[in-house]
Amino acid sequence: MNRWKSSPHRYPPDYADSWVENSVFAPVAGGYTLHVGYANGSGATASHGLVVNGNSQGVLSYPVTGWDNWQPVSVTLNAGWNTIRLTKGDLHTEVDYLELQ
Repeated sequence: MNRWKSSPHRYPPDYADSWVENSVFAPVAGGYTLHVGYANGSGATASHGLVVNGNSQGVLSYPVTGWDNWQPVSVTLNAGWNTIRLTKGDLHTEVDYLELQ
């Protein structure tokens, strides 16, 4: 597993049809923990939709807790290459990194 990091810039999906997407390689099929490094200065809890390999995996919520935080979520990946997409949700959150464990 590898860490994808966008720093020094953060990438927000700002528009209704926008997203941040990355391909990751899983050595074996199964459950993994995805950590999303983010910044949320919107003043309220923000969100992104989570899509793995074209299938909705629910919504990620990002509390207002500062500009250098991460949000863990469990994801199920196939063996081999997988696509993880964060889609525009409520308010504004900037994505800094995705990390799988």
